[in-house]
Amino acid sequence: MMCMNDHEVYRQISNHEITIDQRISILENAEYQRSVLDRRVREFEEKEIIYKEQIAALTSDFVHERKELTETKSKLDRMEREQLYNFAERRRQSLGNYEQQYYQKVYDNAAKRRVGGIGKPQTADVALDTLDERDEGFEDSESTLECPKCSKSYPTNLHDEVLEHYNICTKQ
Repeated sequence: MMCMNDHEVYRQISNHEITIDQRISILENAEYQRSVLDRRVREFEEKEIIYKEQIAALTSDFVHERKELTETKSKLDRMEREQLYNFAERRRQSLGNYEQQYYQKVYDNAAKRRVGGIGKPQTADVALDTLDERDEGFEDSESTLECPKCSKSYPTNLHDEVLEHYNICTKQ
């Protein structure tokens, strides 16, 4: 079915050689075609409204997802910073515990080495003083760390290795 515009319809109706029934048929056909086109236009307009609503919903979802992603990233960054801080704090505490155990061993060893073995020093400072007096202990306390169990020495810049060794050594 070919769609006729108003000018073509008028030209065909104006033709004096066709009958009134043919003219009515032409007009009915043109009106039917117009109603079909109007229905299609309404369908397209309805689809356009639906598409615009979908685009608005998707845009809103996208903006919401982006906001959530940004919030999640900042939360993750904050958690990473907290984890790093906690790790550093635990490492400091570990080193502090290691140092405390080391000086306790030094204290115990100094007490064992005292002349006559009578009386233990009351503090780690006294034990260190005793070591200094007898010129015993490790040579450079600033540059080495020693395992309190097996007395293996490590440079202070290798404190990670000392901790690993200590964990392995104390488990044995």
